[in-house]
Amino acid sequence: MLTKVTVVVLRVVRYNEKSDIVDTLSAGGRLSFIVPASRSHKAKVRRNLFQPLAILDIDADIRPKASLQRIQEARVLLPLADIPYNPVKSAMAFFIAEFLGRTIRDNEDNGPLFSYIINSIEWLDRKRDGYANFHLVFLMRMSRFLGLEPSMDEYTPGSLFDMGASCFIPDMTSASSPHILPAEDTGAFHSLMRMTYDNMHVFKMNRAQRNRCTDLIMLYYTLHITDLSDMKSLPVLKELFA
Repeated sequence: MLTKVTVVVLRVVRYNEKSDIVDTLSAGGRLSFIVPASRSHKAKVRRNLFQPLAILDIDADIRPKASLQRIQEARVLLPLADIPYNPVKSAMAFFIAEFLGRTIRDNEDNGPLFSYIINSIEWLDRKRDGYANFHLVFLMRMSRFLGLEPSMDEYTPGSLFDMGASCFIPDMTSASSPHILPAEDTGAFHSLMRMTYDNMHVFKMNRAQRNRCTDLIMLYYTLHITDLSDMKSLPVLKELFA
């Protein structure tokens, strides 16, 4: 029985000479599809549709116990006008797609998280400037959907952030984990928590500061979910913007 499902594409890997495996994210969790490697415009499933963060409607024979699903037809749901053609946004898309693939577990059912991801992709695609901090806001805001959002209640200037306990502390005597940010990095982390897509252009950063904030967020997710130190897209992301 065919099922229609909306997905965000995370990655494509070669399966054999005739087929690829496409890893995607849906509102019901992760789905992997086996698709023909055809590039024909007449094919019902065209390989060029499966770009990082592409938003597609797919007709497939979804079998809950199968690791690979069979696609019957794939269509673009929300055309992206800028991300596929803008090298900076494309680099961000590869990073976000790899991050999602590493941090979202296979069987998570989270409609609000999926809606957040769709809305974020749409925002990045239509934004023409002032998006240098997009990935920072995306990662920090995503933490609330994964139950990792730190509380800002205890923050005061000069306090420290206990990354293991996800809370601000007044000094080292209050630490409950060995992963404590010094005051300067704590201030930067607090600023990240205040950033939104609407106000992030106000937070001026140079490349070194932005990369340091990226490293802090990567460490935070590494401590709570999985090791992200070997993400292939991260070095490219760090070269963006002056």
